[in-house]
Formats: sequence, C-alpha cells, structure tokens
Amino acid sequence: MPAKKDTSSPAPVKAAAPAKPAAPAKTSKAAPAGGRQPTHAGPLAVGLKKGFKITKRTESTRNVHKKGQLGKQTKFVRELIREVSGLAPYERRVVELLRNGLEKRAVKLAKRKLGTLRRGKAKYTEIQDYIRKLREQRQADK
Repeated sequence: MPAKKDTSSPAPVKAAAPAKPAAPAKTSKAAPAGGRQPTHAGPLAVGLKKGFKITKRTESTRNVHKKGQLGKQTKFVRELIREVSGLAPYERRVVELLRNGLEKRAVKLAKRKLGTLRRGKAKYTEIQDYIRKLREQRQADK
C-alpha cells in the first residue's frame, strides 16, 4: 500500500525572480570586422582615415620565424670541426674535380652523395668557398 503524504506542513514558497534590466539600445555603428579597433588614425567619422587615434604596436620577431637560422655558437662549432677534421673523402674528390675544371661533374658527384640537387649545389658552393679561402691563405703566407 502506498504511504500517505504528510500535508500538515505548508509547502515552501519560491521567491520571485528579480526583474532583468532592459537590454541596451543598439547603436547604428557596427563593430569593425573581428572586433578590432580601426588601424587608421584620424578624427574623421567617415572615410579612409576614420576612427580613433591609436599608436601602432611594434612587435618583435617571433621565435618561430627564426627557425633554421644559423646561430653564432653553432657556426663556431661547425668551423672548428671543419678545421680539425678536414674534408670528407667525397668532398676531397669534389675539390679535385673543381681543380681540374670539371664543375658539372663535381655537382653531379655531390648530388649523388647528398641526395638532392639543391644539397649538391650548396655543397659545391661551400667547397668553392673553402678552396678560395685556402688560396687566400697561401697568398697571405707568401
């Protein structure tokens, strides 16, 4: 059998919800795209230079844009390793080919060893600079 409800105590009374304030009236000016302040400075209300006068922020370069740039320490370490260890065997062959005037053959060899034409050309110019520095050192020693 279902239990009887106790009706002796009165039910709780809910408080009336406070009245909501009226919504602000919409103005005829529409917000700029993206909600940003206009970038043009001038006291005019219309035209290309309309808007609030502002000073533009100068943003520094972000670290993500520095990816791949050669740092001072890395450059120093690579030069030191090159000075101590010298050239790899295939690089010595490229030097010999360049001394004999076979530039195209030198690029082909570097391309084959490094995998792509872009890397091969970069290595070719690097070795040309290396040869030039050696010649300058020999001229300075004499």
